[in-house]
Amino acid sequence: MDNERMAGSSTGVTPARFTEEEEQSFPPGILALLNEIRRTPHPTKMQYLILYDIESNKVRRVVPKFLLRYGCKRIQKSVFLGSLSRREAELIRERLTKIQRLYENEDSILMFPITRDTLGSIACIGKSFNFKALSDKQVTIFF
Repeated sequence: MDNERMAGSSTGVTPARFTEEEEQSFPPGILALLNEIRRTPHPTKMQYLILYDIESNKVRRVVPKFLLRYGCKRIQKSVFLGSLSRREAELIRERLTKIQRLYENEDSILMFPITRDTLGSIACIGKSFNFKALSDKQVTIFF
């Protein structure tokens, strides 16, 4: 494998890309392992539950828009779930901290990392919500 494929990036190891010809030359066990790796969810992504209690209407309108831009899904008015890389989670935490420090307040914003197992075991009382759909890989089929 050439140096370019083995080179690391600031966020981890750069994934190897192979041509079809290269892959055909792999032993069956290696090819099966490579295909399994490709099927599994991105290992650097984690689910985060983000909750907030914000008094200011202005700030309360800004925060959801900000979270939606990062692909977080709204679960309740002040509860979001996002599949985020470590860097995305850190960036969100930093920016929400800056927003919270801009004005005098008693607000709170909580970010909880959640495993897929924990997400699947959440009990919902009242209006139901399909947490499993958020954690499963989404597939779209066109006919």
